[in-house]
Amino acid sequence: MDRNSVIGFALIAAIMIVWLQFMKPQQKVELEQAAAKRELVTRQPAPAAPAEVSAASRADSLGSFAKASAGPEKLVTIESDLFKAVLSSKGATLKSLVLKKHLDGSKKPFDLVKSREKGALSMLFLSSDGKRIDTRDLNFRSLTVDTVRTVTGKEKISVGFTLDVDSSRSMQVTYTFTGDSYVIDYDLKLAGFGSTIAGNQYQVAWDGGIVYSEKNTDDEATNALSSAYLGGGIVKLDAKDNKQVYREEESGKAQWVAIRSKYFVAALIPTRTTDGIFLSGSRKGVDNFENYVAALKMNLPSGSGVVEDHYRLYAGPLDYNTVKSLNVGLEKIMDFGWDWLTRPFAEYIILPIFNLMNRYVGNYGLIIIIFAFLIKAVTYPLSLASTKSM
Repeated sequence: MDRNSVIGFALIAAIMIVWLQFMKPQQKVELEQAAAKRELVTRQPAPAAPAEVSAASRADSLGSFAKASAGPEKLVTIESDLFKAVLSSKGATLKSLVLKKHLDGSKKPFDLVKSREKGALSMLFLSSDGKRIDTRDLNFRSLTVDTVRTVTGKEKISVGFTLDVDSSRSMQVTYTFTGDSYVIDYDLKLAGFGSTIAGNQYQVAWDGGIVYSEKNTDDEATNALSSAYLGGGIVKLDAKDNKQVYREEESGKAQWVAIRSKYFVAALIPTRTTDGIFLSGSRKGVDNFENYVAALKMNLPSGSGVVEDHYRLYAGPLDYNTVKSLNVGLEKIMDFGWDWLTRPFAEYIILPIFNLMNRYVGNYGLIIIIFAFLIKAVTYPLSLASTKSM
């Protein structure tokens, strides 16, 4: 092998290593390898409970929904093969989601949900008397007797919450978990709301961004964003300036809205046609945390007594093959560079080759070396012709 060939191999290997380090998905940490090193999550003391909001104050802010805001909170914990989730009757929301097969930069389990006090999921609408209603301010009744439930493999379990606003109006929220999936089914049933929601429209939202998992918060902030896929195109909102509040609102049929960090994503996927999307974001704090809201705008058919909507929530690793398997184009939230050049090359050439080799070679270092040899073999005739022409 001549000197030029050796230099060529070295350059190709160096380029591939740098490219893969820049574009690699979250490294998967096997439980059996990490068990000996894993530390318990340090829990911070819970903040003191705020003073009870007066009835007059609730009536002023919630109007006819004020009575539905009172009552004790009940938490329900779900243990699956992949995560531990905590649901709350206060808002029928998701208050915690700790992944089991992924650790943060300190090798500790971490919670994807940033806004743990209020929760991440909510339904928002404007009532007919002009009050902005966030379901996280309302107290639902849990339909589940157990406070801890476990689901494994292909098993499914459902956890339901219901709220009787008055004699004619009610809401029901149902979560369905599968033991071996990061997808959570999220169902809403609204009865009697046809004429009591202004504009016959509501939003379902993930609010609060996603917790950073890496020690380098500047790098995390660079990769964090809120996004939506509608009309065949990607809408991205990046809160890159801590002196601004960013907003994006568009009408149309959306495939999903999502919030991502460097290695993880939370996405809401509708099953019926949407009215549009709403995205907002701001950067704050010494860690440059980017706080995002990603919402789907949904129409309530006029005159409908009961409306039932089904969503899928994906909350997990930003792994190309995993998100692509959802068949909604969520993999488009991943940045491969220029859409017209580097993205097709990465998606249709590099990734398939790496996936194929990964079936037989479990070491990515060896895969890189083999791939470098393949590239050299493909380009060798060109190199040879170029050398002869000199």
